[in-house]
Amino acid sequence: EDFREMVLANVENCISTGEPYEIEAVLVSAKKKELWVRSNANAEFVDGVCTRIYGSIQDINERKEAEIRLNSLADNLPGVVYQYILYPDGTDNLKYVSKGSKEVWGFSSQEVLQNNKLVWERIEAGGEYEKVNESIANSIAAKTNWTARWKYIMPNGELRTHLGNGTPNFLADGTVLFNAVILDITQETK
Repeated sequence: EDFREMVLANVENCISTGEPYEIEAVLVSAKKKELWVRSNANAEFVDGVCTRIYGSIQDINERKEAEIRLNSLADNLPGVVYQYILYPDGTDNLKYVSKGSKEVWGFSSQEVLQNNKLVWERIEAGGEYEKVNESIANSIAAKTNWTARWKYIMPNGELRTHLGNGTPNFLADGTVLFNAVILDITQETK
């Protein structure tokens, strides 16, 4: 029931525009068991009229339940858990950010996912931008875990001390993906 409207909207859009879709939703089995599935579909048109939709449905229940558990755990940690991606051309991006970002960085996870420069600007305001970048570069060069401690200025002007830890993963195209956590250690530092 919770996904019916979303599924119908995707099917109707596929029929009217020919745009394929891929969705994840809960399916209720004949035995009344709820299962997470991924469905993807394409429309087939003959003389400008949709004659059929074809695709597949895949059982992703185990993966989805593990993902939900992991997200719940990450959102309840006293810090921000995130994935940081550093591309070979020097650009960077955030892929996943837990809800702790609001308390630690002063920005919602949606805000920093759209613009990670918000965080870099606050690190720069704390005066330790180069120090953090150097620690990331050293972790990559040595292929070791990343650890750093720095001053961070919250959007409201408050000075905080942050501690970051992460594990770099090296992808075939030269991209480095860090799974990391940042803790606010202001009180411990005092």
